[in-house]
Amino acid sequence: MLVTIIATIGELATAFEDGKWTYFNNAQHISMYAFFCLNGIVDILFFYKVNIPSGMDYATGFLAYIVEAIIFSNHLHGRTHMDTMLHTLLIYLVYGCIISVALEARYRDSILIALNRCFFSILQGSWLFQISFILYPFGAATWDQEDHDQLMMVTVIYSWHFAGAFLTLLALLFIVSKIARRHAPIDVSDVRNGIQYQKVDLNNLSDGDDAKQRKLKQPNGTTALKSAFVLDSSEDEL
Repeated sequence: MLVTIIATIGELATAFEDGKWTYFNNAQHISMYAFFCLNGIVDILFFYKVNIPSGMDYATGFLAYIVEAIIFSNHLHGRTHMDTMLHTLLIYLVYGCIISVALEARYRDSILIALNRCFFSILQGSWLFQISFILYPFGAATWDQEDHDQLMMVTVIYSWHFAGAFLTLLALLFIVSKIARRHAPIDVSDVRNGIQYQKVDLNNLSDGDDAKQRKLKQPNGTTALKSAFVLDSSEDEL
């Protein structure tokens, strides 16, 4: 929310010339920022447990990416070949985010789909920086907007961004997993099919008893019936 508000102020400050709104590209940018800001507001409302419909965060995220795709698709009129290519490649990434959010809203327990959205979001950010350095080189060598060889080089750089985003995501996953394991409240020995299995003392299980009628001794001396996923398991599986 903070970043989109700052960006909107910058777009407003540079949109006017001689007191008149001159640069209508800025209006398109502001529209995109507004929808992502809305998504941020909804996320905060969910965080503070405000009573709003479930899934609204996915809906506003989906809407923000849809608006971004529509605006960028109509952001290319009268531009050079390189400018058009740069923005077209960006639109592909936006479509990746749209598909990922839609799937994530349907399969909310899938970590791979969530990471897929993160991957395309990272790519969007890095590619937007790349676009700015190509179109506005800030004192570096200027790109020839119509040169075929340089257009081909843009696609090569695009593929490098895919590799960079993938490695960045792997690094973040490694760091987060290390932190999560260090602060995990439960020592889980095995995870199968989403069910957590904890180690049990098999010495308390008599060989002749029916598995469905046995009881597991708890550390505090109390007994409890085994959970449903244990009832039909053999001692070797336990």
